[in-house]
Amino acid sequence: MIEVDEFSFIKQTISYTLPYLVLAKKFDVIDKMVNVMKRAEDELTVFSLCSEYFTEISAVLLVQGYPDPEKSIMRLLGEISEDIPKRTDLTQIIISEPCNLMSYILRSIDDNEANHERVGSTCGCVIQSNVLRFQTRSN
Repeated sequence: MIEVDEFSFIKQTISYTLPYLVLAKKFDVIDKMVNVMKRAEDELTVFSLCSEYFTEISAVLLVQGYPDPEKSIMRLLGEISEDIPKRTDLTQIIISEPCNLMSYILRSIDDNEANHERVGSTCGCVIQSNVLRFQTRSN
């Protein structure tokens, strides 16, 4: 087995694992991760950790096919930390970080055909949101 301390392991894998822990509602595991990481970063909270990886988390949640993605995602994030819906704007992430968001969305493609359709639909929504933003800015 590879000898890696908990902090290093979490730091190296968090951008991949955290979104799926949120999706699976493994809040106890997220709390444990925060506690391990607090040893090096005193001010770390569940809110600050999720905020740091909000784009990655949003990408995984956006391709889940929720009927009302924004409401569903913010409700789920509110279960982790009540501060997230109060201090975070999903629409702003979609508009401000489209390239990063698209990159994480495209990484979620797997062999499941239904997933391809959801990923394509989500990418279309991100593109449409940004086209509308640019049209509004140019008028």
